Amino acid sequence: MKTTNTKSFLLLAIFMLSIHTYAQEGEWGDPISITDNESFNKNANTVSTVYGLMMFWEKSSDENSTAIYMRNLTNMGSPIAVLEQENVHYRNVQIIKLSTYPNPPDTLFYLFYESDIEGSFNIYYQKYSQDGSFSPPENLGISYSDCHHMRISEKNIVWEEANSIFFCELLGNTNNYYFSEILSIDEGDCKNPVVGFQEIAYEKIINEQSHIYTCSYDYQNGEWQTPEELYTIGNNTHLSIITEMESMDHSLLWESYQDGEWRMYNHYYYWQTDSANFQEPTSFNPHALSFPILLKNTQNFDYAYTTYEFNDNNNKDIYVTEFLSSLSSAFNISNSPEEDKHPQLFLDYRDYRHYSYLIWESVRNNHLQLFMSEIYIIMNLEENEASNELLELSPNPCSENLQINLSTNNVKDSKLIIYGLQGQIVKTITPQDFQKQGTVSYNWDLKNEKGNRVSPGIYFISLLNKDQSITKKIVLQ
Repeated sequence: MKTTNTKSFLLLAIFMLSIHTYAQEGEWGDPISITDNESFNKNANTVSTVYGLMMFWEKSSDENSTAIYMRNLTNMGSPIAVLEQENVHYRNVQIIKLSTYPNPPDTLFYLFYESDIEGSFNIYYQKYSQDGSFSPPENLGISYSDCHHMRISEKNIVWEEANSIFFCELLGNTNNYYFSEILSIDEGDCKNPVVGFQEIAYEKIINEQSHIYTCSYDYQNGEWQTPEELYTIGNNTHLSIITEMESMDHSLLWESYQDGEWRMYNHYYYWQTDSANFQEPTSFNPHALSFPILLKNTQNFDYAYTTYEFNDNNNKDIYVTEFLSSLSSAFNISNSPEEDKHPQLFLDYRDYRHYSYLIWESVRNNHLQLFMSEIYIIMNLEENEASNELLELSPNPCSENLQINLSTNNVKDSKLIIYGLQGQIVKTITPQDFQKQGTVSYNWDLKNEKGNRVSPGIYFISLLNKDQSITKKIVLQ
């Protein structure tokens, strides 16, 4: 993997060192193939569940039909056909996740997709339960035809039909979910909508140029406002929305063709539209992911990755960088002799680590094959008075026996996970391992851990329950 700007990379490294105490970051892993190269595989999407990160994608062998397949990326389980029927096309999987900590509901998520099973494309959904089964398909109740470019965020659903933008929402709770009335957001010459927590954005053709329009939700009056122009210069496309994890804040990302060049733009709601210092003669199909990491004194820092296509040696490769504005420090992550395209970033939150997954399509054997790389960040390494009272480690540094004292009202829902410096799980301590309720103590014998002594080094121990989430550093000698 190569860096295109050493100075920018060094500045990035200095910044990462400044937050080193509170977030440990790994490196992007080498690309691995996650589908076969004997069929056409594209348009991946993921959902994080209690069983791991589930990936869904479109798989086809010819133009007559398209199937939807599923694979668990956490344990690299075998691909499973979810929707498959001769002469029927299933496409564009979108997901509404319902799982919550600590006790997920029976229905973990709703799986949405577009299908022409009844002749023209319509929107369908199925429920995925904890037992691994899908409910029978149901129609969203749309009387229109040829629905496409459906997008979902949180429980908001948008789609395009007859050059118009429509919206509905999944309402209710675990005992009674239902869909809201379908609303028309804008009509005529509209396409490619995206949706966030309280914003809808889309492209609108005016004078043969694609402008960016937005529509905001007015909570005071309980209605969607009149759409407004956001950006009118050039021809704008590849619009996507960047949603921060566990946050209502989000921003827009797109590329614009102006004066013979493609440029990347980013708009932060309530702020302004910025252009990244990046212009290229060909389209680069950008995508980004943003999420907060907890710093000292419980302040958040918004961490972001940006990925895009780039013509390198007359062949498109996939590049990735850590910030929207630091494209000069991006590096070639696919670096293959074949054409790579359509990069997408996904987030999985497991055991107090943020895993970022980059998935893209590569032309192999005259077919499309999906590839993946991942990176993780260990979070929230606090050393303050409150965390010291809840989680005490003694002695630290330690060479033989580590005494772990835990003060919490939720002992039965708590667990402790010990990680190595590279994110590997060394030990998990469950409520059954605790010696008593109330102030809990546990003695970790470093010399007799499964018959092997724990190697010296830096480790992290995380306390996890519905009320607390604390990670502390320990040094084993």
